[in-house]
Amino acid sequence: MKKINIDDFKAELSCVNSLYDNIVDIDELTNCYDDVLLGVLNNHAPVQRKLLKVKRSTPWYTPELGQLKVKRRRLERKMRKTKLVVD
Repeated sequence: MKKINIDDFKAELSCVNSLYDNIVDIDELTNCYDDVLLGVLNNHAPVQRKLLKVKRSTPWYTPELGQLKVKRRRLERKMRKTKLVVD
């Protein structure tokens, strides 16, 4: 929607207004309106699908394990900075 050309979108919408002149039934008018509006919108801003990855359950990863990994990374950074293995 960010890259939609508003002028082109408005121009196409104004052209389709004449489609509704001969429709008398409100249900048919609503369906036509929905179809036309969705078609115009799809021309200018097509739906984009994204693949979402589902996280697998990891019952073995506990909060305590997370804290231990944080501590390990902190000590690794300290070791790289000081070049000492005993840190």
